[in-house]
Amino acid sequence: MALDVLHELRAISASDDRLIVTGPPGPHNPANEDYLDALRNRRSRLSVDDAAHFFFEPVDGGAPLLLSETDIAARCPTCVALLFPGTQEGFGMPML
Repeated sequence: MALDVLHELRAISASDDRLIVTGPPGPHNPANEDYLDALRNRRSRLSVDDAAHFFFEPVDGGAPLLLSETDIAARCPTCVALLFPGTQEGFGMPML
């Protein structure tokens, strides 16, 4: 959903909006890798490869970037929106 929102925002506003996904795929569901591949494919189909960033993706064959909670919190003031489409997510995000 976030990729679709990003695509539409960029289309109607002609601005350089970005999507940043900070969390890695969950370790408890073996289908998460397939879901990540589907997200990557959707990102390409929507032509937002340069605007949708998954921080945990390896860059140039390196290790994934894993951010600490402190690192993520330090970046929050630079954000202008929080997309929160889930109804069951927890971990304090609704408090933002």
